[in-house]
Amino acid sequence: MQNILDILPKIAGMTAPRLGSSLMVACLASIIFGSFHPAADSASKKTVNCLDKIVVFRDGQSMLGTGFITNVDGRRVAASFPSSLSPSMRIFDLNNKNIPYDALIIPGGKDASRYLVFYKLSEPESAPSPMEAENDILGNISIGHKIFVFGCVPGSKTITQDKGKITGIGPQNIETSSNIPTDIEGDPLISAESEKSLGIVRCQKRVLKKKKSFVPYAIRFDNIEEFKEYTLDEIKDDLLALKKIQNILLQNKAQIARYSQEVQTFLQNLTDPKTVTLAKINDLDLSLKSIQTEIPSLRKTIVSMASKLKLPQMKSLARSRMESLQSLDDEVQSAIESMKTLREQYHDYQNTKQRDKKAISGEL
Repeated sequence: MQNILDILPKIAGMTAPRLGSSLMVACLASIIFGSFHPAADSASKKTVNCLDKIVVFRDGQSMLGTGFITNVDGRRVAASFPSSLSPSMRIFDLNNKNIPYDALIIPGGKDASRYLVFYKLSEPESAPSPMEAENDILGNISIGHKIFVFGCVPGSKTITQDKGKITGIGPQNIETSSNIPTDIEGDPLISAESEKSLGIVRCQKRVLKKKKSFVPYAIRFDNIEEFKEYTLDEIKDDLLALKKIQNILLQNKAQIARYSQEVQTFLQNLTDPKTVTLAKINDLDLSLKSIQTEIPSLRKTIVSMASKLKLPQMKSLARSRMESLQSLDDEVQSAIESMKTLREQYHDYQNTKQRDKKAISGEL
């Protein structure tokens, strides 16, 4: 068998006669002997570095959502969802630096119902550099395109990421095969090839074999034709109304949680006469039923407040808040069912105690 090094010059001469034979020999040898490393395909990268462009929206210590810095309609903005709206909301980067804003930009015209908000930055020159957005998704992106998706991990409030592929593209949404353990929304969906943002991530809850996960999809903003800008003064009343709706719901939720915990405490301490008495059980039962009867009027109050909101994004957020009333109703009903169990066990315990007392005194 001929020596491979004797054959290489001949191959080099056949394939590229105009190139120096020594250069071609070196290239072919490096391929054959494994020292040649082709440039990495950008779509095969394990991550993209865009954490400096991601922001969080906070109201005091409460995290309202996440987002990212980009350009929309020629303006530097922080992109996210209406869930971040609050009269006292502030924007921070991941170094906890405040990023001031002075206006709200929302889709207008035929896209007015699209569930997106953009906060116009008042000091764009000092803000993080913007993430470039893909302006021609249908022209440059196809099904199977590799992507990265970012999300905020609940509890830890840290940003994580997953990779996947695009599984569907529509006029407003992009579906993906990735998975993020979060229901906090607003981070970017990013092309692994171009590192441009393709949309703003929302998460759809999925329960499989009693295990909850969230499947990210993105809402596009590349094809929005019209934007409307509002100063913070112009939307102040809407923001205050939303805050009031949220406070009403949170107060009722906290009250129901407290009553539910009391029911469990009573169930665990039936034998302690200082903790559990019939009068306390009756008072707790009355409180739960009072909340249950108030929920319909609470719903009417929120509907009335929501009808006075000006912006469609505000109305959508109010509707989503109103949907949580159903979960409140379910929680109250669950607590009332537990109350029935509590009454039965309390009466059983009292009857048993009376029988034991009679037996001891010889009356049985």
